[in-house]
Amino acid sequence: MDNPCLKSENLQSKSLSSGHSTINGAKSIDYSNGINKVGLHQEVASVIIGLSQLKGGITLQDLNQSTQRKNKLTLISMIFFQLVSFTLIFLYAVLPARAEDILTAPVPHWVVRQDIQIQDLLTGHEYDGGMESILDDMQINYNKPKPQFYYHYIIQLHSLEAIQQNSTITIIYFPAFQNYELHHIRVWRDGKKIDMINSAKITFNSFDVVADSPRHEGAKTIQLYLPDIRREDIIDISYSLSGQNTAFADRAIGAQSMSASTKSYNSYRSYTVPNERPLNFKYFNNYKKPVITKNQQETTYEWNWKVIEKTEWESNVPVWYPQIPSIIYSDYNTWAEVDEWANKLFFIPDNKVTSLTSLVKNLIKDAKDDDSRIKAILSFMQSEIRYVGIEIGRNGYRPFKPKKVLERRYGDCKDQTVLMTKLLRIANIDAWPALVNLNGMDSTGHRNTVSSLCAGVLKSSVFRGREFSWSAMLSSSH
Repeated sequence: MDNPCLKSENLQSKSLSSGHSTINGAKSIDYSNGINKVGLHQEVASVIIGLSQLKGGITLQDLNQSTQRKNKLTLISMIFFQLVSFTLIFLYAVLPARAEDILTAPVPHWVVRQDIQIQDLLTGHEYDGGMESILDDMQINYNKPKPQFYYHYIIQLHSLEAIQQNSTITIIYFPAFQNYELHHIRVWRDGKKIDMINSAKITFNSFDVVADSPRHEGAKTIQLYLPDIRREDIIDISYSLSGQNTAFADRAIGAQSMSASTKSYNSYRSYTVPNERPLNFKYFNNYKKPVITKNQQETTYEWNWKVIEKTEWESNVPVWYPQIPSIIYSDYNTWAEVDEWANKLFFIPDNKVTSLTSLVKNLIKDAKDDDSRIKAILSFMQSEIRYVGIEIGRNGYRPFKPKKVLERRYGDCKDQTVLMTKLLRIANIDAWPALVNLNGMDSTGHRNTVSSLCAGVLKSSVFRGREFSWSAMLSSSH
């Protein structure tokens, strides 16, 4: 399935507005890793009974003084309550938490409904392979307070392997900046429609994240396990996501390609934007042009494919070469707009940070000139700050502050960039971040502004009339 936000962003939960309902009594899969809960409870009871017997077995026959008796009873009581406390904590850790209620809502009014006649597919329909895609529908509306993403998929399963691979529905979203709505889950069998929402077993998995938190942000995964799925069943699911990575604000940025693991029918794509922010496209491998419609408020770009044949992938192809029909798009019109966007993300304040200033003072204390100062700082970065890429959520595009990177002694290319730039500036060396396309080699000129948004970052400065670039991620021997 396509990813409209380049990195995973298109694909952390706040309360939604009226018009939503919840599925009460959602069931949860027991992920106990083989722990027998009944046996565990029996063992805990045995420990408690054993301790009680131990306590009851203490008599005055062995004690000559009342103080000794009290001390021993106190010690046993302490051991007993400590074991009970430990047991309760352990049970709390291993027993599954109560499942959340899943949010449901009608299909948004702005969505263009795709007319698929399920009844026609149930009689005499020819197929090739264990599974086939009957509908692959993705619609994005950027003309909303928060971008809206709508998905609708219909697949038919012809083999047990296909059932195993496709009878668990997964919805991924980022609670820090996204909400979700499930519209429906249906199974068509023998001409009859079966609503699966209430019968599906539901689990929620996530990183420990908090909305609007500066901590690392992860995705939340909703898994819906569909029971009693059989050969020739047709699974029909639709859901929506509201909001995208705040690093992009409400701007339209993304990529799209058309490929299929098996023959696919009825693929539909649409993007809707405000009239004042039309999309710019770059096409590869004869990707078809959209049908464009416009009213007083917005413009919609639409694509519709009746059939997409199975994609045959060629091996040993350069990473920058697009093998399949694809596009990249954005509503940025000039590189100046991209520069304005990047400067906000990579803004490095001029405030003094004691830890950074002290570090630079120590690094350059023996430096005789600017060349040696640059080498001293670069050597520190390459030998003391390790590369760790936790590119999750907003921090997939927004670097952490230089002070935080130094405290952790790790960071990805963005994080190391802002730290090294800050250190160089403290040493009175003019430096700034530079966005580059590491995968495209010299093909950057053939792409539009969106390609820079997922670029790598190098350190760059102008010194004595010449421009230099460094990578702090290379070892000092480089």
